Amino acid sequence: MIVLGITGGIACGKSTVSARLVELGLTLVDADAIAHELAEPHQAIWQAYVDYFGDVVLNPDGSLNRQAVAARVFTNQQHKQWMNATMHPIIKQEILRRIEAAKAQGKNVVLDIPLLFEAHWEPYCDVIWVVAVDEATQIKRVIERDHTTAEDAKARIACQMPLAEKIKRADTVITTEVSIEDTRKQVDLAWERLQHC
Repeated sequence: MIVLGITGGIACGKSTVSARLVELGLTLVDADAIAHELAEPHQAIWQAYVDYFGDVVLNPDGSLNRQAVAARVFTNQQHKQWMNATMHPIIKQEILRRIEAAKAQGKNVVLDIPLLFEAHWEPYCDVIWVVAVDEATQIKRVIERDHTTAEDAKARIACQMPLAEKIKRADTVITTEVSIEDTRKQVDLAWERLQHC
């Protein structure tokens, strides 16, 4: 069974590539989606925040108030250290559980994890694809998707590991500034090659 790690910069098209791999029969393990699921009421992340901060981080309906959490963890170094030390293992444990469950069913896995290199997920992947676009396309997509300014888009891109560095570490690079159809063809060819290695 293959665990194919997918990463790239913000708005580079990881979701498009992952979706095509799912169409080709792989099981998607999406790190961001898992983090969101675990933050739902009475799930592991939700419980950890409530145990640490109390009810002040909840909305009236019992859901997690993300602004209240952010106001605490990003203005207090001790809270931020606690968050990183607590949340990463919770998310990691669930990701690994889902990978093992897929393997037990004889499924190949696409692990969509934006911070794959930064969070050192390389040992858990058999192969790593980086999804990339040129910087102008990336900025344009962030502006359109998030209804923000070019300055904000550039600042958010600058917060991530440079795309050029990710490309250097990739086994395969999928470029998405072309049409979706062309992106899908790249994915098909790269997946076919991978199965015949």
